[in-house]
Amino acid sequence: MSLWSASFGALPTGNASHKQAAWDRPGIEAIKDELMTTRADPRQKAVLLAAMAPHSGDWLSALPIASCGLRMDDVDLGARYIFEPIAIETFGVFNASARQLLADLGKRIPINTGEATETSYLFQRISVLVQRFNAVLLHDSLPAADCTD
Repeated sequence: MSLWSASFGALPTGNASHKQAAWDRPGIEAIKDELMTTRADPRQKAVLLAAMAPHSGDWLSALPIASCGLRMDDVDLGARYIFEPIAIETFGVFNASARQLLADLGKRIPINTGEATETSYLFQRISVLVQRFNAVLLHDSLPAADCTD
């Protein structure tokens, strides 16, 4: 709690202390302020302000319009796409169906690229992504250290 107080000020009290938003808001505001001060380019600031504007993400909730061809039914989706949930354990173990899908995909890519080792490259790239994500999680879970000594 002292680390939170040192970073963001007074702790939320009363009913607010039971709401996640009361705890999140100071951190969000600090990140927003940092982003605004570090963006020197007017275009970057404009993009950031546009993204922060109220209702800027409302289009994500818009329903598709069938008359404009913006809606696909389950038949269209099933015929055009393969949906496969991919689960990767923390130590890089793939679920069986994902491993099979990636192996099949890795066999098809060399047909277009001519690169015979594309399957191993595909698995290596995914493994590196898992390692990077684990590193971020580990870094963010450690307390900040004062290295001024």
